[in-house]
Amino acid sequence: MVRPKGKILSISEREGLVDEKRELEGQLKQVGVGMGTAAEQMDTGAIRRQVAHLDKAIHEGTAPAVRGVGKDRLYARAKELKEIIIKGMPTQYEMDNPGKCVGAVGKHRNWEKATHMAREEFRQIMRTLEPDDPTAVDVEQWRPAGGPNK
Repeated sequence: MVRPKGKILSISEREGLVDEKRELEGQLKQVGVGMGTAAEQMDTGAIRRQVAHLDKAIHEGTAPAVRGVGKDRLYARAKELKEIIIKGMPTQYEMDNPGKCVGAVGKHRNWEKATHMAREEFRQIMRTLEPDDPTAVDVEQWRPAGGPNK
């Protein structure tokens, strides 16, 4: 199974780093043309180091390509994690009306503690399998509806 070294970045985190890199490169172009103050012109080395650091962070945070058996294993593990995460999940009604449901807040806190590691592992797996789908990591889609009469 292919496992990344560190955390796989979400789409918004990745786009933020790319935007920051683009902004720094724009500053370098301005300084290269002769625009900017003397202090900005002297600090081009620091800007280049920041750009290199952002390049490294983007590269390390990008999902690895997964194919074949590795992909099947990741999907199977995601399915196992889904079952763990759903177990004990408060209903939508409990989440929307905690005053009407005695113990709903405690139930939610206990569920969060019990499933924290499973949810994090699920997010990393889904970011690997579906790097461009921001809804792939959403566990709220599985929350049961529930209600006062159910």
